[in-house]
Amino acid sequence: MILNISRGKNFQECRQKSFNWDELRLQTWRESDPLIVGEGYHLGSEVVSQTADVNEAMDATEKRMRERYSKSLILPEEQPDIERNILWARHAVAQWAENYDRADFRVLMPEVKGCVPIPGTEHHCWFAHRLLYPNLPFEECDGSSNVACWQPHYLAFKTDGIIEMYKVIYLLEQKTTAKLGNDFWIKFQLDAQVRGYCYGVWKATGIIVSGVLINAIVKHSKQITLNGVKKYQLDPTNVGFEREPILVTMKDMLDFEKEFVQLANDYELAYRTNNIYKNTGACFHYNRKCEYFDLCKRDQQQLEGEFKPREADYVQDHYYTVLGLPNPKEATCSATTKDAELEENSQTTTSSAPTVEKS
Repeated sequence: MILNISRGKNFQECRQKSFNWDELRLQTWRESDPLIVGEGYHLGSEVVSQTADVNEAMDATEKRMRERYSKSLILPEEQPDIERNILWARHAVAQWAENYDRADFRVLMPEVKGCVPIPGTEHHCWFAHRLLYPNLPFEECDGSSNVACWQPHYLAFKTDGIIEMYKVIYLLEQKTTAKLGNDFWIKFQLDAQVRGYCYGVWKATGIIVSGVLINAIVKHSKQITLNGVKKYQLDPTNVGFEREPILVTMKDMLDFEKEFVQLANDYELAYRTNNIYKNTGACFHYNRKCEYFDLCKRDQQQLEGEFKPREADYVQDHYYTVLGLPNPKEATCSATTKDAELEENSQTTTSSAPTVEKS
């Protein structure tokens, strides 16, 4: 099976949330602000690295965020908060550009991504089997005759890039946070993403990095009084910045490999046997309500139009590549493009045809 870090973390956090997102592909009509802000900022930081044009980077950030927000159901009273988010992201990109100029490092590879097999994990894969042989019950296939079912676990990953700083090779990562302190940096020493990205780069490229250089972009809030009530509100012009290297050893990467295999085993078994249950301690992680909270209260009974179908992500795309199957998403995109071309040609033909008037 194929697993990335975020899917693994969601599964550990709450199996029901993981199932709703990964398997049922349910997405809310109102996407989470931190996800949109994070995507916009990451895009802007990439543009800074590629072009060194701060204004272009800030404009790219704003454009991406407005595109994402346009696909969400936005209430009129939410619009001021959205504008603050966009303004903050622009200032965050400017802050990154300022500190990027001061950084004594050079980019060796701007982006690294891959889907690497984990050694010694070959097994009769349930996820591969159901794609290859949807009409053959899994229990009736031992994997020996259908060798394509016999697959290892894979780690899928995408990371910002490989850099060299003071003759040491690091991965570069961006984090946005509302709070800094000693605990913020310490937690990354055992973080699955930090160790997993280093492991993935090692297996995909053969390069052994010394760790991850983390750029922390800090959100600050200011106290306001609204209708006589004091509350804290994002200060869009106050952006902090800190940078710390997190070292990762070979022992750390091998420890990650061991735990990743155990996690992948648990994930596949849970999905295959429908061993899915809620972890109600995760309903309000990150100080916000889980998007599936109301769905869980109704025992997974959906209301009509409550969710929209989520587009296939890069993990699902990797399945078709690994198994040598045609990707239905690519076929759909191709068909959509052809339909658009036919419609455009039809309109052109119609508009260019001579008009015959009756006398």
